[in-house]
Amino acid sequence: MIDDFDQREKRELAILERIMKHLPRHLASHCPTLSRQHPGELKRRALQMLKTHMRPFPGRPKDQTITDVLQLQASGVTWRTALRTIYPDFNTWTRLRQMDTTNRFRSAKRARARADRKSGRQTDDQNIQADYVSSGPDEREPPRLGHEDEDA
Repeated sequence: MIDDFDQREKRELAILERIMKHLPRHLASHCPTLSRQHPGELKRRALQMLKTHMRPFPGRPKDQTITDVLQLQASGVTWRTALRTIYPDFNTWTRLRQMDTTNRFRSAKRARARADRKSGRQTDDQNIQADYVSSGPDEREPPRLGHEDEDA
């Protein structure tokens, strides 16, 4: 894998290795009690914080198969028809495998919508957005606070 990196990436990997070699000594000097009495806990928390604060960028690429099925489904095609389009042998699968595949794609749809909401991205798929609308649009007017200007 490292053979695939260019020179700049190899230099950065060397820097990363130097930093990571010094990190245990740095943690031990700044957290002496934890490093002596609870070294496993210190290591676990350090790794947890590293994972939390160092997110993968730009992110995991989307699976094109899931994207294709969701686009078909968003255009009004049923799940079964969309899956038959993507998987030509879908009808020969066992009922259990068909249901499992359908449920995986539904789960992927929810996961993408949740990721879009968390990141602040707007999704174009109204069907995904509709999954998270509570019981329907609330057509009541917002309460008046009394200090708003009335249009006469």
